[in-house]
Amino acid sequence: MASIVARKNKAGEITSWQVKWREGGDWQTERFDDESSAELFRQAVEDNGNRWPLGWVKGQGYIDPAAGTEQYRFRDFALEVIKTRTGSEERYRRDCLRDLETYIFPTFQNCDVRSTEHFNSRTVGPGSTRWPRPRSGAAPSTSP
Repeated sequence: MASIVARKNKAGEITSWQVKWREGGDWQTERFDDESSAELFRQAVEDNGNRWPLGWVKGQGYIDPAAGTEQYRFRDFALEVIKTRTGSEERYRRDCLRDLETYIFPTFQNCDVRSTEHFNSRTVGPGSTRWPRPRSGAAPSTSP
Protein backbone atom coordinates (compact mmCIF):
# COMPACT_ATOMS: atom_id res chain seq x y z
CA MET A 1 0.00 0.00 0.00
CA ALA A 2 1.44 3.35 -1.07
CA SER A 3 1.33 6.39 1.19
CA ILE A 4 1.90 10.12 0.84
CA VAL A 5 4.33 11.92 3.13
CA ALA A 6 4.46 15.72 3.36
CA ARG A 7 8.08 16.89 3.14
CA LYS A 8 8.88 19.97 5.27
CA ASN A 9 11.76 22.41 5.37
CA LYS A 10 13.53 23.52 8.59
CA ALA A 11 10.85 26.18 9.17
CA GLY A 12 8.17 23.46 9.16
CA GLU A 13 6.62 24.53 5.85
CA ILE A 14 5.54 21.83 3.44
CA THR A 15 7.72 22.03 0.34
CA SER A 16 6.73 18.83 -1.48
CA TRP A 17 4.94 15.50 -1.19
CA GLN A 18 6.54 12.09 -1.49
CA VAL A 19 4.77 8.89 -2.48
CA LYS A 20 6.33 5.84 -0.76
CA TRP A 21 5.67 2.12 -1.19
CA ARG A 22 7.44 -1.22 -1.02
CA GLU A 23 8.11 -3.06 -4.24
CA GLY A 24 9.79 -6.45 -3.92
CA GLY A 25 10.96 -5.63 -0.39
CA ASP A 26 12.66 -2.36 -1.40
CA TRP A 27 11.30 1.11 -0.68
CA GLN A 28 10.37 3.14 -3.75
CA THR A 29 9.68 6.89 -3.72
CA GLU A 30 8.64 9.66 -6.07
CA ARG A 31 8.44 13.39 -5.24
CA PHE A 32 5.71 15.86 -6.27
CA ASP A 33 5.28 19.60 -5.91
CA ASP A 34 1.54 19.37 -5.20
CA GLU A 35 -0.56 17.00 -3.15
CA SER A 36 -3.16 16.28 -5.84
CA SER A 37 -0.47 15.01 -8.26
CA ALA A 38 0.95 12.84 -5.47
CA GLU A 39 -2.51 11.39 -4.79
CA LEU A 40 -3.09 10.55 -8.48
CA PHE A 41 0.31 8.86 -8.65
CA ARG A 42 -0.35 6.96 -5.40
CA GLN A 43 -3.58 5.62 -6.92
CA ALA A 44 -1.73 4.63 -10.11
CA VAL A 45 0.90 2.75 -8.04
CA GLU A 46 -1.79 0.87 -6.11
CA ASP A 47 -3.78 0.14 -9.26
CA ASN A 48 -0.61 -1.38 -10.73
CA GLY A 49 -0.13 -3.79 -7.81
CA ASN A 50 2.26 -1.52 -5.85
CA ARG A 51 4.64 -1.28 -8.79
CA TRP A 52 5.79 1.64 -10.90
CA PRO A 53 2.97 2.54 -13.30
CA LEU A 54 3.53 1.39 -16.87
CA GLY A 55 5.16 4.19 -18.89
CA TRP A 56 6.29 6.19 -15.84
CA VAL A 57 9.94 7.32 -15.65
CA LYS A 58 11.20 8.19 -12.14
CA GLY A 59 11.64 11.93 -11.77
CA GLN A 60 10.17 12.65 -15.21
CA GLY A 61 6.61 11.26 -15.23
CA TYR A 62 4.91 9.60 -18.15
CA ILE A 63 7.07 9.77 -21.26
CA ASP A 64 3.99 9.92 -23.50
CA PRO A 65 1.47 12.36 -21.98
CA ALA A 66 -1.38 10.03 -22.94
CA ALA A 67 0.30 6.93 -21.48
CA GLY A 68 -1.19 5.55 -18.30
CA THR A 69 -4.47 7.44 -18.56
CA GLU A 70 -6.51 5.24 -20.91
CA GLN A 71 -7.41 2.82 -18.13
CA TYR A 72 -9.06 5.70 -16.27
CA ARG A 73 -11.32 6.78 -19.15
CA PHE A 74 -14.87 5.78 -18.34
CA ARG A 75 -15.43 4.04 -21.69
CA ASP A 76 -12.36 1.80 -21.32
CA PHE A 77 -13.12 1.14 -17.66
CA ALA A 78 -16.77 0.20 -18.32
CA LEU A 79 -15.91 -2.05 -21.26
CA GLU A 80 -13.26 -3.87 -19.20
CA VAL A 81 -15.71 -4.38 -16.31
CA ILE A 82 -18.31 -5.91 -18.63
CA LYS A 83 -15.73 -8.06 -20.44
CA THR A 84 -14.34 -9.54 -17.22
CA ARG A 85 -17.68 -9.96 -15.41
CA THR A 86 -18.18 -13.57 -14.39
CA GLY A 87 -21.45 -15.44 -14.00
CA SER A 88 -23.25 -13.35 -16.64
CA GLU A 89 -24.85 -14.54 -19.82
CA GLU A 90 -23.73 -13.15 -23.17
CA ARG A 91 -27.14 -11.56 -23.68
CA TYR A 92 -26.72 -9.58 -20.45
CA ARG A 93 -23.33 -8.29 -21.68
CA ARG A 94 -24.83 -7.27 -25.04
CA ASP A 95 -27.68 -5.45 -23.28
CA CYS A 96 -25.22 -3.60 -21.03
CA LEU A 97 -23.11 -2.55 -24.01
CA ARG A 98 -26.19 -1.35 -25.89
CA ASP A 99 -27.37 0.72 -22.92
CA LEU A 100 -23.90 2.19 -22.37
CA GLU A 101 -23.64 3.17 -26.04
CA THR A 102 -27.11 4.68 -26.02
CA TYR A 103 -27.35 6.46 -22.68
CA ILE A 104 -24.01 6.77 -20.93
CA PHE A 105 -21.10 6.97 -23.39
CA PRO A 106 -22.39 10.04 -25.25
CA THR A 107 -21.85 12.06 -22.06
CA PHE A 108 -19.25 10.21 -20.00
CA GLN A 109 -17.08 8.12 -22.35
CA ASN A 110 -13.99 10.39 -22.12
CA CYS A 111 -14.38 11.33 -18.45
CA ASP A 112 -11.71 10.32 -15.96
CA VAL A 113 -13.24 7.84 -13.49
CA ARG A 114 -11.07 9.30 -10.71
CA SER A 115 -12.49 12.79 -11.22
CA THR A 116 -14.90 14.23 -8.68
CA GLU A 117 -15.57 16.98 -11.21
CA HIS A 118 -17.07 14.48 -13.66
CA PHE A 119 -18.62 12.04 -11.20
CA ASN A 120 -20.44 13.56 -8.23
CA SER A 121 -23.99 13.79 -6.92
CA ARG A 122 -24.66 16.87 -9.05
CA THR A 123 -23.69 15.19 -12.35
CA VAL A 124 -24.96 11.62 -11.83
CA GLY A 125 -27.31 11.83 -8.87
CA PRO A 126 -31.09 12.22 -8.80
CA GLY A 127 -32.18 15.29 -10.74
CA SER A 128 -29.00 15.42 -12.83
CA THR A 129 -29.43 16.83 -16.33
CA ARG A 130 -26.22 15.31 -17.75
CA TRP A 131 -27.80 12.09 -19.00
CA PRO A 132 -31.25 10.90 -20.07
CA ARG A 133 -33.61 9.69 -17.38
CA PRO A 134 -35.94 6.71 -17.81
CA ARG A 135 -39.59 7.36 -18.56
CA SER A 136 -41.72 7.89 -15.51
CA GLY A 137 -42.74 4.55 -14.05
CA ALA A 138 -40.32 2.55 -16.18
CA ALA A 139 -37.60 0.49 -14.60
CA PRO A 140 -34.09 1.61 -15.70
CA SER A 141 -33.47 -1.70 -17.49
CA THR A 142 -36.63 -1.26 -19.58
CA SER A 143 -36.23 2.40 -20.51
CA PRO A 144 -36.11 3.22 -24.24
